[in-house]
Amino acid sequence: MKWLHLSDLHFDPENAGLGTTMLRKELPAYLKDSGIKADHLFFTGDFRNAARQEDSDEVAKEAAEFLLRIAESVGITDSSRIHIVPGNHDLTRVGYEKANPDETDEEKQKREKAKEEGKKQVEAIRQTYESADGLFDKDSLDHLLGRFGFFRRMVKALSPEADVWKNSLLPLHPYRCLDDFSLVYMNTAVTCQKGDEDRGNLVMGTTDLYNSLKTITEKNSGKPVIILAHHSPHYFSNNELQKIETIFQKFPDVALYLCGDAHKPWSRAVNTLPQFTAGCLNQSKETEVVFYTGELCNGKFLPPKAHSWDQTHSRWGVYSHADAHILEMISGANNPFFSLPQINIVSNLDTLGIRLAQPFIGREKEL
Repeated sequence: MKWLHLSDLHFDPENAGLGTTMLRKELPAYLKDSGIKADHLFFTGDFRNAARQEDSDEVAKEAAEFLLRIAESVGITDSSRIHIVPGNHDLTRVGYEKANPDETDEEKQKREKAKEEGKKQVEAIRQTYESADGLFDKDSLDHLLGRFGFFRRMVKALSPEADVWKNSLLPLHPYRCLDDFSLVYMNTAVTCQKGDEDRGNLVMGTTDLYNSLKTITEKNSGKPVIILAHHSPHYFSNNELQKIETIFQKFPDVALYLCGDAHKPWSRAVNTLPQFTAGCLNQSKETEVVFYTGELCNGKFLPPKAHSWDQTHSRWGVYSHADAHILEMISGANNPFFSLPQINIVSNLDTLGIRLAQPFIGREKEL
């Protein structure tokens, strides 16, 4: 099974700069010319730029069409093989929506007041939430999930027949069992509201995560589990982070964590669980444009490959420095679901035309 992982599209062609326009235009050709094929596409949230774009079917349709073009360029024509989770831009955060360029001072003050009230409401939900229980009360859940109208539009635009994300968006963290692996789709954005202030304070309802992994163990035991999430676990509150890590440790089939949000790539192992953070698909001074490809072969993951957009030369290519870091990280993680490539050093040197010197064993002739 070959896979492609993208994140943080923020698809806004009307306001996109030249670099963003070029990298998106050239991505399908790069995938085809490089011979990159995938059986599944994983997208870990942020389809739009919520501060500049409406919560509308048109915006969702444009983002979906781009993602479908990418999928087609790697050989995916079945939309059920496109797997998505919501990001913090895929919901309506009160006061953070697109502002009217002609708004009056009075309207701006009203919007800022609504933003503060929205922050207080979500913060109150976080304060009443107990990580030890991992549950939201019904009123809190209704309020939180009622904000995900745009993500519902994305689900409909990409795969109207999809059975993973129900319109209710419950359970919070659904799952899917496939022949060779299983997936858990984590809604890590469920308590997002404050923007950058959310980091280190998020909670997400871990009971549904536990229940999904428990069901996977009953239905698809021994197959690796891929976790899809928008946020890295370290964005959660300390108590929530501890609970998430404990749950993952109790289910040894959890093999891979794919996420985004940071707009810069990173790979690391938490305990023995490899985590890959994809970059952004939007070029700016603060972002790095990076995606990953990988393969599951005979029940084992091969080390993923990173691909990046070089801003200076305006070209896509293999990100060899990241690949070297990935190999080092995987080798130290000791994850049973990963296998390292066997490298025949002598054979590789011979291919490059390099000959190893014969060992010196003594003088053949007298001087």
